[in-house]
Amino acid sequence: MSAADLTPHEGTRGRILDQLAQAPCTARNIANSLGIQESAARGHLERLRERGYVIPTFRREGVGRPRKRYALTPEGQELFPKRYDLLLDALMDEILARQGEEFANELFASAAARVAHGIAQGIPKNGSLEERTHHLVDSLN
Repeated sequence: MSAADLTPHEGTRGRILDQLAQAPCTARNIANSLGIQESAARGHLERLRERGYVIPTFRREGVGRPRKRYALTPEGQELFPKRYDLLLDALMDEILARQGEEFANELFASAAARVAHGIAQGIPKNGSLEERTHHLVDSLN
């Protein structure tokens, strides 16, 4: 199953993932919010766990057994688009409006140099060209 198979808001499992993207939840919380049986919620959560999208965690809340809550794994979080482009566009507009184009160019040149330096530091100096290229590509992904 890929992210395309489980895009947010599609199907019960997609809705469960949407809810877990907000905060970890119990199977009961999920069942109540989706209007399904708790056993059905547990079944969906188990399938999502098998696929590596959710992980159960336990949290003690007073006396008694700890509550089993489910949270997204990093793989589960990857199913949700990151809209960094919207934030960067808004920041760029603000910088241009407040400080002007020259300042914006200097700021982004400095940031690009810092990122490039960080990537260069991680590339093995004695590796083959292929190894170094793979490391560079991995760093940019």
